[in-house]
Amino acid sequence: MAQVSPEIRFRIGRDERAQFEQVAERLGMDANDMVKVFIRRAIAAGGFPFEMRALANDVHPPAERILPVHGVSVAHLSDIGSRAAKAAHAEHIEAGRLPPSSKRGPRGVSR
Repeated sequence: MAQVSPEIRFRIGRDERAQFEQVAERLGMDANDMVKVFIRRAIAAGGFPFEMRALANDVHPPAERILPVHGVSVAHLSDIGSRAAKAAHAEHIEAGRLPPSSKRGPRGVSR
Protein backbone atom coordinates (compact mmCIF):
# COMPACT_ATOMS: atom_id res chain seq x y z
CA MET A 1 0.00 0.00 0.00
CA ALA A 2 1.36 3.44 -0.94
CA GLN A 3 2.06 5.88 1.85
CA VAL A 4 0.02 9.10 1.65
CA SER A 5 1.70 12.41 2.51
CA PRO A 6 -0.11 14.64 5.02
CA GLU A 7 -1.89 17.69 3.63
CA ILE A 8 -2.09 21.30 4.74
CA ARG A 9 -5.20 23.02 3.44
CA PHE A 10 -6.26 26.64 3.66
CA ARG A 11 -8.51 29.06 1.82
CA ILE A 12 -7.56 32.29 0.09
CA GLY A 13 -9.49 34.58 -2.23
CA ARG A 14 -9.55 34.01 -5.99
CA ASP A 15 -7.66 37.23 -6.71
CA GLU A 16 -4.95 36.42 -4.17
CA ARG A 17 -4.56 32.94 -5.58
CA ALA A 18 -4.29 34.22 -9.15
CA GLN A 19 -1.68 36.81 -8.13
CA PHE A 20 0.27 34.17 -6.17
CA GLU A 21 0.20 31.78 -9.12
CA GLN A 22 1.50 34.56 -11.39
CA VAL A 23 4.41 35.21 -9.02
CA ALA A 24 5.17 31.49 -8.86
CA GLU A 25 5.08 31.21 -12.64
CA ARG A 26 7.53 34.11 -13.02
CA LEU A 27 9.87 32.18 -10.72
CA GLY A 28 9.48 28.97 -12.73
CA MET A 29 7.40 27.22 -10.06
CA ASP A 30 3.82 26.45 -9.29
CA ALA A 31 1.99 27.69 -6.19
CA ASN A 32 2.41 24.34 -4.42
CA ASP A 33 6.20 24.44 -4.88
CA MET A 34 6.35 28.02 -3.56
CA VAL A 35 4.48 27.02 -0.40
CA LYS A 36 6.88 24.09 0.08
CA VAL A 37 9.87 26.45 -0.30
CA PHE A 38 8.35 28.81 2.28
CA ILE A 39 7.84 25.93 4.72
CA ARG A 40 11.42 24.70 4.30
CA ARG A 41 12.81 28.22 4.75
CA ALA A 42 10.64 28.82 7.84
CA ILE A 43 11.92 25.59 9.37
CA ALA A 44 15.54 26.54 8.62
CA ALA A 45 15.04 30.07 10.02
CA GLY A 46 13.08 28.91 13.05
CA GLY A 47 10.34 31.42 12.17
CA PHE A 48 9.49 33.70 9.31
CA PRO A 49 12.23 33.62 6.68
CA PHE A 50 11.85 37.38 6.22
CA GLU A 51 11.36 40.52 8.32
CA MET A 52 7.79 41.32 9.32
CA ARG A 53 6.70 44.96 9.31
CA ALA A 54 3.39 46.74 9.64
CA LEU A 55 1.93 47.79 6.31
CA ALA A 56 2.10 51.47 5.41
CA ASN A 57 -1.70 51.61 5.13
CA ASP A 58 -2.26 50.17 8.62
CA VAL A 59 -4.40 52.84 10.27
CA HIS A 60 -4.34 51.45 13.82
CA PRO A 61 -2.16 53.31 16.32
CA PRO A 62 1.01 51.31 17.11
CA ALA A 63 -0.09 50.60 20.67
CA GLU A 64 -3.25 48.91 19.37
CA ARG A 65 -1.61 46.87 16.61
CA ILE A 66 -1.40 43.18 17.40
CA LEU A 67 1.02 40.84 15.65
CA PRO A 68 -1.15 37.94 14.51
CA VAL A 69 1.60 35.34 14.93
CA HIS A 70 2.36 35.94 18.59
CA GLY A 71 -0.64 37.96 19.73
CA VAL A 72 1.65 40.58 21.25
CA SER A 73 1.15 44.31 20.78
CA VAL A 74 3.77 46.29 18.90
CA ALA A 75 4.01 48.66 21.88
CA HIS A 76 4.91 45.75 24.18
CA LEU A 77 7.57 44.48 21.78
CA SER A 78 8.94 48.00 21.49
CA ASP A 79 9.13 48.27 25.29
CA ILE A 80 11.00 44.95 25.51
CA GLY A 81 13.47 46.08 22.83
CA SER A 82 13.98 49.44 24.51
CA ARG A 83 14.69 47.85 27.89
CA ALA A 84 17.14 45.40 26.31
CA ALA A 85 18.97 48.20 24.49
CA LYS A 86 19.26 50.25 27.68
CA ALA A 87 20.59 47.22 29.59
CA ALA A 88 23.16 46.55 26.85
CA HIS A 89 24.21 50.21 26.91
CA ALA A 90 24.74 50.03 30.68
CA GLU A 91 26.79 46.84 30.25
CA HIS A 92 29.02 48.56 27.67
CA ILE A 93 29.65 51.44 30.10
CA GLU A 94 30.39 48.99 32.92
CA ALA A 95 32.79 46.99 30.71
CA GLY A 96 34.62 50.19 29.72
CA ARG A 97 33.57 50.07 26.07
CA LEU A 98 31.76 53.42 26.47
CA PRO A 99 32.74 56.39 28.62
CA PRO A 100 30.83 56.68 31.93
CA SER A 101 29.85 60.22 30.98
CA SER A 102 27.74 58.85 28.13
CA LYS A 103 24.40 60.54 28.84
CA ARG A 104 22.65 59.09 25.81
CA GLY A 105 21.48 55.53 25.53
CA PRO A 106 21.23 53.53 22.35
CA ARG A 107 20.17 55.56 19.30
CA GLY A 108 19.99 58.75 21.29
CA VAL A 109 17.50 57.46 23.86
CA SER A 110 17.98 59.17 27.19
CA ARG A 111 18.85 56.82 30.02
